[in-house]
Amino acid sequence: MIEVFVTYDLLPNVDQKSYIHLLKKAIVPILSQPGIVEIRARRSQSGSPEVLIVFVWETLSHWKAFEMKKEWATLKDEVNTSCASNLKIQVWGPSPIAPEPLRPLK
Repeated sequence: MIEVFVTYDLLPNVDQKSYIHLLKKAIVPILSQPGIVEIRARRSQSGSPEVLIVFVWETLSHWKAFEMKKEWATLKDEVNTSCASNLKIQVWGPSPIAPEPLRPLK
């Protein structure tokens, strides 16, 4: 699995209702994409970046196929122009040293 981290700061005085509407409108089509496992949304507890959205994909090929779609470009542009600044995207894969999560014994 790979994880795509999208981070950004909300613009000052962003219209929260419009922002939430934009995100809801985007989530449904993304969840119907081949290879998507889950989407996690987080808010920073310590400042910038304020928002983190994590997309978990089965494979890098699934992400690459989605990344090339017009819908993704349109969504990024809309977020970047209407409600966010400092938009950044990072793609992470498993570590060769610890490819599976490490958890304490219970």
